[in-house]
Amino acid sequence: RKAMEVARARGELLILYGSQTGTAQEVAEQVEAEAARRRFAVRCMPMDAYPLASLPQERLLVAICSTTGQGEPPDNMRGFWQFLRRRDLPPGALGGVQHACFGLGDSSYPKFNVAARRLTARMAQLGSASLVTAGYGDEQDDLGIEQGLQPWLASLWEALGAAAPMPTGLSTLPPDAPPPLRFVLAPYAPPGVPANFPPDFLSAAPGLELASLRPAWTRVPQPPPPGTDGRSALPARVVANEELTTNSEARDVRHIELLVPIGSIGLLGASRPYDAEAMIALSPPPYEPGDSLGVWPRNSDEAVSRALARLQRTAPEGAIGASAFEGDALVEVLCAPADAQTGALTRPLPPGPVSLRELLAAYVDLNAPPRRRACGALAQCTDGRTGEGAAQEGRLREFASASGQALLREYAGKPRRTAVEVLEDFDHAKPRLFDVLAIFAPMAPRFYSIASEPQSAGVRLFASANGEGEPILAQSVHLCFAVLRYKTFLRDVRGGLCSSFLARQHPPPAFKTSRPFLNAAAASVATAANVVSECAVIDNLTIEALPCVHVWFRAGALRMPKDENTPLVMIGPGTGVAPFRAFVQRRSRLANEGKIVVPQNGFTTQPACALFFGCRSEKLDYVYAQEWANAQASGVLARVPVAFSRDSRPGEAKTYVQTVLSRPEMAKLIRELVVEREGHVYVAGSAGSMPREVREAIREAIKMPSGGDGMDDDEAEEVMRALEAAGRYQVEVWG
Repeated sequence: RKAMEVARARGELLILYGSQTGTAQEVAEQVEAEAARRRFAVRCMPMDAYPLASLPQERLLVAICSTTGQGEPPDNMRGFWQFLRRRDLPPGALGGVQHACFGLGDSSYPKFNVAARRLTARMAQLGSASLVTAGYGDEQDDLGIEQGLQPWLASLWEALGAAAPMPTGLSTLPPDAPPPLRFVLAPYAPPGVPANFPPDFLSAAPGLELASLRPAWTRVPQPPPPGTDGRSALPARVVANEELTTNSEARDVRHIELLVPIGSIGLLGASRPYDAEAMIALSPPPYEPGDSLGVWPRNSDEAVSRALARLQRTAPEGAIGASAFEGDALVEVLCAPADAQTGALTRPLPPGPVSLRELLAAYVDLNAPPRRRACGALAQCTDGRTGEGAAQEGRLREFASASGQALLREYAGKPRRTAVEVLEDFDHAKPRLFDVLAIFAPMAPRFYSIASEPQSAGVRLFASANGEGEPILAQSVHLCFAVLRYKTFLRDVRGGLCSSFLARQHPPPAFKTSRPFLNAAAASVATAANVVSECAVIDNLTIEALPCVHVWFRAGALRMPKDENTPLVMIGPGTGVAPFRAFVQRRSRLANEGKIVVPQNGFTTQPACALFFGCRSEKLDYVYAQEWANAQASGVLARVPVAFSRDSRPGEAKTYVQTVLSRPEMAKLIRELVVEREGHVYVAGSAGSMPREVREAIREAIKMPSGGDGMDDDEAEEVMRALEAAGRYQVEVWG
């Protein structure tokens, strides 16, 4: 209590963050550690975990947030943002609060850092004064987010020093002071037994002095109900894993089909014999075209074994069980009470005992290069009593400093050196069990655009786990993604954690994907006989026999127009075409059902949809080619050339989607669909120059005359901004 009173002598600092993938949270915790070093009493939590009624009573607030989708706030910021937008809040509601805001974004998105900009403007409207000018980090900068973050932090600490001067008799802790501990890994203690810290924990745990500013540790709370958020994902099963490319060494693009349980037949209210129409009516689609699927990856067995072997080499002498890093030993995660509050815990952590091997496989990212906080934690446990050890400790401390970020990027970021490889390089580091969650980054979800429409993909019946009781109804979900593999100057080939994990998941040979799915077409056939045969339940094969991937649905950045006849212009090079497969499936299904009108043979009018697709080569990675051809033949899609960038003749410029968009006949089509017929434009694919160049090509197409005078640059730009403001120009890109 005395330590807490001393810390509060300088004042309290509230840090709130809105984070979708964990990067904004990492920045917030970095600010938290430095604020604690500067003797502030710090509280750090997600925006939606904060008791909003207390906000007007705060004095100093630091807000850190990213932007998602079409300028939306992250999931754990939405409630906070809705509160701030309330019309009944008076202009001076936050007049006693001084704030500082930093946004994380990617300038290849049209709405770069919009969430942070809106938050800054709204805080000012409510009377809150700015401590410093808002800062905006850009992933496209040479040093990424750090390039904008470090100057902003320097200004922040100067402003906070003026707003809350250091009291007499109190001084800043040294630069190498350990940060506050938020989570601790300990040997498992059975129910009713106090947390089982190692015997030397209280004396040897780095940072425990700062951690003592918090109340006692507590066990991690139970996750919310399945499917509620990323911490409580649904156990999907892999039923198909197909290579779409002809040469996986050159480029490996996969089509994967997952079944996500949505309930049992009994719970849904259907009865035997199973009425397909009733089942579909009772199971509303859990996703829409344009939505994303969050996936929790797992580290490979090889990576886990390698991490354990390295940790065991420097385990404390005489240690046993979990403290000796034995893979089968049970461990549990303890957290500070603030992180046990509802909504405060954002990273996935086991709510009960788990083997150390499982924790390393599922809850930390062994594939990620270490960030500065991890380097600082590693420096804390490095034995610097020898010359070589002191050199290693010094280098790690440099990596953990603001001035050492360029060096860290060269050492770990650019070559994608993993945390395990860094541990192997710094062999004088001797992590203990309670260091594990500090030196390894938390496992972060990966999001994939769903490549199927739920009604077209259908649902499926499976036998229950023990073969008794009602069958399980599962929704089919399709993904299309590239398996990331690349080389750096390091010996081993680098690979994407999640894409490699998904690529390894294959259903057993006994599984036959030809078994019936229940979709709209199947229902109409089945209803004639008023029954779906129980052959839809796999013979003697339960859903548990299939590879498991934990997933959850998230509203995506791309939203189809409510009017199903609205024209669509879709630009999706590479695997950016994934969400548009769902769009085309929806329009094709509605056309087959007679719910939308499409041009018939001869095409007296242009189809209402145009898909601009690009890839390397027609023979290598022209994915879903037959599906696009069928949609063109049926009048759903306009006939648009495909951009094959590697099929150009020697001496010819490469052809990209931007090239095709700029052709006069395609510009005319775009102008007709977008300007004259008030269509929507969608762009999806890799970040970088593509989104910017596509926007420029669309703007130029709008300028061109179509039976009349064209527009000048200013008029075309005004049209583009109007499209974006109305939600008629939507972009989803990824790094």
